[in-house]
Amino acid sequence: MKVSAVPPLQSAVLAIEQAIFRQGRIMEGYCFNLPRGDASVRDMILEDIGRFSDLGVCRHVSDLFEVLKRFDLAHPPTPA
Repeated sequence: MKVSAVPPLQSAVLAIEQAIFRQGRIMEGYCFNLPRGDASVRDMILEDIGRFSDLGVCRHVSDLFEVLKRFDLAHPPTPA
């Protein structure tokens, strides 16, 4: 029987905290481009989602979707 050094629940919480930290760093990077406009930054995120999807980098794509959600909450898109 293998004994884990970290209990499963604690490990899951750590993974969530790491994901939130990664997403925050990614969001900060996109926010540097805010002088270009909200729509441009949103397009950048969407293009990156497409690029990383094509590469098959699922974890980063998942992080980018969360970043897009956060971005849309902070900078709601204006209806056309």
